[in-house]
Amino acid sequence: MKSISTLVAKDNTLNRSHWLIFLFGITFISCAPRTHLATVHTGYTSINENDKATNPKIDSILKPYRAELDLTMNEIVGYTGEMLPKSKPESKLTNLLADILATHAAKVSGMKVDLAFINFGGIRLPMLPEGEITKGKIYELSPFDNKVVILQMSGAQLNKLLNAVAASGGWPVSKELRMEIIDRKPASVTIHGTPVSENATYTIALPDYIANGGDGLEFLKSIKQIDTKTYLRDAILEYFIDMKNKNQIIDAQLDGRITKKR
Repeated sequence: MKSISTLVAKDNTLNRSHWLIFLFGITFISCAPRTHLATVHTGYTSINENDKATNPKIDSILKPYRAELDLTMNEIVGYTGEMLPKSKPESKLTNLLADILATHAAKVSGMKVDLAFINFGGIRLPMLPEGEITKGKIYELSPFDNKVVILQMSGAQLNKLLNAVAASGGWPVSKELRMEIIDRKPASVTIHGTPVSENATYTIALPDYIANGGDGLEFLKSIKQIDTKTYLRDAILEYFIDMKNKNQIIDAQLDGRITKKR
């Protein structure tokens, strides 16, 4: 049997060997040329239906997720009575979505909302088809995680926003507004039938993309946001599902909220 002293002596010899190796390694590393990460190249690799034919491994990885995703996205959330197109200065689809936003913002905030806007480019489908509408179709319509926020702005600030809307040919806006566009400028503007007062305060609901200065509306960034902690897409889904549960068909009207005159 080896004595404790022998084991200790051997352990000390090993420790000295470890230190020698460590010191040699440090010396070697310090003398070696140093490298650092200079550039990172990022990108996306698209995976489509043709990939599974050339790479069965990809298909086997995606298969369980695809099945679950298809089940979720193919869920029917509502029914439209007719095709709802998107166009300017107003359309049935843009009117519907802006009204949904106004109602939703008022409900979740408990505030009286004077008006709601959605940027035209934020609606990513040219129309909703007639008949069954799936959850996946709503995600195509509103693919961005845009939060619903509320701004309380002066009439002067609202007029700047309306100038931008008129210059672009019209945006989705809720039914409380009536406005003419003449030579790309707003005219005959009323909210709830009353002309806009520059000194009044208006409660406006809109996606945070706009409130954060999107589409060139930098001046809105200075206005304090009231975050409803909800998303525009979820508001749309909630409305469709509610209508389905009530056995009601989704429809919309053209009511002249924005008209364009040459």
